[in-house]
Amino acid sequence: MKSTISNKSFLLKYYIPLFLVAINFIIKILYLGKMSIANDEPFSIYIAQMDVSSIISQLSKGNNPPLFEIILHYWIKLWGISPFSTRLLPFLFSVATVYFICT
Repeated sequence: MKSTISNKSFLLKYYIPLFLVAINFIIKILYLGKMSIANDEPFSIYIAQMDVSSIISQLSKGNNPPLFEIILHYWIKLWGISPFSTRLLPFLFSVATVYFICT
């Protein structure tokens, strides 16, 4: 009886969150590059192309914290500026978040 409870606990703690991460990954990766850049994406991409001091300077004028744009700045340097590559960073954050929410 105790091992059954232990197995269910292990299942709930590890396998179900990983399953949800996998489902989230598959569903989102299929549509990552399908749509054109829209909504707040042009702003983030435009700002991320500036040097880091300019990013901080520009974003200090508004209500956006600069961390995402700074990370995106270096991401663009590594992976390019296509819609797929610029969406890949938030995609990875989104997929990882599912695990932390479920555990």
